Amino acid sequence: MSWTLDLLGLVLGFVFLAKGSGWLVEGGSVLGRRWGVTPFVVGLTIVAWGTSLPEVVVSAVAAAKGRPAASLGNVLGSNMANIGMVMGTAAFILPAAFSSRRLVSEGAWLLGSLVLLWWLMADGELQRMDAVLLLGGFVAYNVHLFMGRNRKPADLSAEEASLPKERGVPWRLVLAGSGVIYLGAETVMWAGTRIAEGLGMGDTFLGLTILALGSSLPELFACLTSVRRGDTDMSLGNVVGSNAFNTLAVTGVAGTLSPFGGGEQIDLALSRDLPLCLGFTVLLVVLPSLGLGKWNAFRGKLPGLILLSAYAAYLAYISLAG
Repeated sequence: MSWTLDLLGLVLGFVFLAKGSGWLVEGGSVLGRRWGVTPFVVGLTIVAWGTSLPEVVVSAVAAAKGRPAASLGNVLGSNMANIGMVMGTAAFILPAAFSSRRLVSEGAWLLGSLVLLWWLMADGELQRMDAVLLLGGFVAYNVHLFMGRNRKPADLSAEEASLPKERGVPWRLVLAGSGVIYLGAETVMWAGTRIAEGLGMGDTFLGLTILALGSSLPELFACLTSVRRGDTDMSLGNVVGSNAFNTLAVTGVAGTLSPFGGGEQIDLALSRDLPLCLGFTVLLVVLPSLGLGKWNAFRGKLPGLILLSAYAAYLAYISLAG
């Protein structure tokens, strides 16, 4: 009976996360378009912030409850899930989702954020001042995004254009979505922790798998929605922006609330999981420039297949490593 309730709680939490993020992304996207920013920047900022809220809540709750390994594992695992599962799925369904021009500049920020995290945690700890530096990096990243070069006149759809008649609608969606995301994140954390403890899993494994997959569902739903609409820039921006948000803002918030104090699982995350996350990020940046999408035998889907295969291999490795 206990296992049944835990599994139901986990599924219910995932549903809350997906539904809440859908509302938040819908409202945030309309606001972004009204403000006159390109779809890529909407994906990098508003959509990325909205879909990354589960990571903020899950990591902050984990850190506050004395589970720093789960918090750090959630960030690194979510980043790898975003690249392997989310971007791999998008690139497989719509190969045009890959754009090397976009990834050159923004990918450098992604790699830089991970290198910064690695440098700050070289001693096995993340002190509050280190966390503040990460948050400062997040501010600098967003200043870079809103320098003005990515702005353009708003291009609203017919449905979005009708929303000014009800000015409160986008903000209500944002607020309602945020509340449901919080509820979903708490539910996933509660059920996932109980399941992991029942199976004898460590906090790092918990963060890298159950919590990471659960909190990456909003990115997946948002990415599939944008791909279905043919908006490749927004889907790519969502993945890149979410990963930068996770590394800089989520880890920064968690570290400010509860500094990471070292330990065997933190050392494992730094020696194994952070290098793996760097590898996935390098793959995301380099893969589009290799011209693999031009192979007719795979109808341009080879980059997506490589990302999905890499993520499947990663999950198998983590499962065997425990």
